[in-house]
Amino acid sequence: DNSLIIITSDHGEEFREHGSIGHGTLYDEVIKIPLIIKMPKKIKVVNRRIGKNLIQGNIDIAPTILDILNIDIPDEFQGNSVLPIIKGLKKNISPYQASEKLTAWDRFYQIAVRDMSYKYIYTTFFDIKNLKNFRINNEKFELYDLVNDKNEKYNLVLSKDKIKLYYQGLVDNFIFTNVLVNVDVPKKIEIEREVKERLRSLGYIK
Repeated sequence: DNSLIIITSDHGEEFREHGSIGHGTLYDEVIKIPLIIKMPKKIKVVNRRIGKNLIQGNIDIAPTILDILNIDIPDEFQGNSVLPIIKGLKKNISPYQASEKLTAWDRFYQIAVRDMSYKYIYTTFFDIKNLKNFRINNEKFELYDLVNDKNEKYNLVLSKDKIKLYYQGLVDNFIFTNVLVNVDVPKKIEIEREVKERLRSLGYIK
C-alpha cells in the first residue's frame, strides 16, 4: 500500500515506418512510450488516465517521484511533476514537450517539439570539433498534423509557413535556454561483472 511503482521505457523501436530500423529517430514509434504509475495509498488519485490529454516525458519522472515523497525539487531539474495532474489540481504541466537526439557517429542533431496538435522536427548537421556550432549546413524541417496524420507520413512544412515559424521559435528557445548540467565523472568506472555481461549481451560493449 505504501509502495510507489513506475513502469516505463527508454524508447520504442522503428521497423521501417519511416525508412529505418532501430531507435535513431524522433518519430512517435520511437519516442512515444508507456508510463504507468502505481501511487501510494495515501495519495488521492483523481485522474487515473492522464496521457490522452497531457504532454509529458521521461524528464518529468524524477521531479514527480520527489514531489510524491514530499522532497523539494532542485532548481536545476528541467522536468515538471505530474502529481498536480494526478490529484486533479492542474490540467497540464507544459504547453509542449521537446525530445533531442545528438550522436557523434552520424554527426547530426535533431530536436522534436510537439503539443496536442502538431509535431515539428528540426535536423542539422554539426561540427564534431565544435558542438556549439549548430546549423552549419543541411538543415531539414518536418511538420506533422498529429490530429489528422497520427503516423507522421505527410510533411506539411512547405504549406504551413506560419505554423512552421511558431514551432521553430520553440526549437530556438529550447536550444538557447537548455541548461547543461555539469556532472563530475570519474576517469575510471568500475563495473560489476554481471552488469558487464548484460551490457555485452545487448551489444553496448565488446
